[in-house]
Amino acid sequence: MKLFSYDNPFLSVLRRLVDYFAVGLLWVIASIPVITGGAALTAALQTVKTSIRKDGGHIWQTFWRQFRAEFKQATVLWLLTLVLDGILFLNFCIIRDNEMPLVFEILGYAACLVAFLWMQLWFGYLSSFEDNTKTLLHNTFRIAISSPGWTVLAGILSFAAVIVAYVSLFTISLLLFIVPACYLFLYRVLTNRLFSPYLSAEDKQALTETF
Repeated sequence: MKLFSYDNPFLSVLRRLVDYFAVGLLWVIASIPVITGGAALTAALQTVKTSIRKDGGHIWQTFWRQFRAEFKQATVLWLLTLVLDGILFLNFCIIRDNEMPLVFEILGYAACLVAFLWMQLWFGYLSSFEDNTKTLLHNTFRIAISSPGWTVLAGILSFAAVIVAYVSLFTISLLLFIVPACYLFLYRVLTNRLFSPYLSAEDKQALTETF
């Protein structure tokens, strides 16, 4: 029966939805030690790229293979992210709690915003390209500056996902299981648009896919 055919469009979409939730769950589990958060996110994004969008299958194997392969570089970036986030938060508190000329307040908030937008591209880039950390930092900064629209959208998505996940964690909400899957799908779409000028022809073809 065509209804239960492997190529049935409805079943194809359903399979991909289930795959996204499965990868999201793996991401959450692998992030529990906290220090592994960067490697877990990179592995999840790479799994979305190779095992879902390209129908590669083997989600479990792909996730843990990428987790091990990218662990060192992703963890360095993750620790750098945590340090910079702490500095940004401290800077934000200093600006908020101290009276200073308006121009310095604006510059301070702008610096925090640019740094956040820059950092939230790191793991998307790492899951798409093989570069050393110095090149990654340089290229993501250039991409963020040259494509502010897509970068801001990705930043809004990342910020919203963090807030919803934080609230869900303390309210024991089902959103805690839904947010990772939705974030992975939307973030992969946005960063593909950002990185499209630098992607291979095969990866560009994936941009035309709905899921």
